[in-house]
Amino acid sequence: MIKFFYNPSPNPMKVALFLEEAGVPYEPEQTVYVVGRENPVFAVGSGMPLWRKRLFAFMGRNSQLAAIHFGVPSHRLLEVSSQVRL
Repeated sequence: MIKFFYNPSPNPMKVALFLEEAGVPYEPEQTVYVVGRENPVFAVGSGMPLWRKRLFAFMGRNSQLAAIHFGVPSHRLLEVSSQVRL
């Protein structure tokens, strides 16, 4: 039986090693990590003031890279993005 636990700071590398100990095969150089990212797009008439849209977009562009945040090798990371209307 596999036990799952709550971790406020996810670490996929640690989880992969945990699953390997539980019998799930894990090959580090064959593993691809997929993460999502939202890209803000300005929309007219959304009700949000322009300064807030600009601040939100600025913060999104300057956020930490997913590879650094999750502690995975950047050459094994696939980032999927979607556009979010502000």
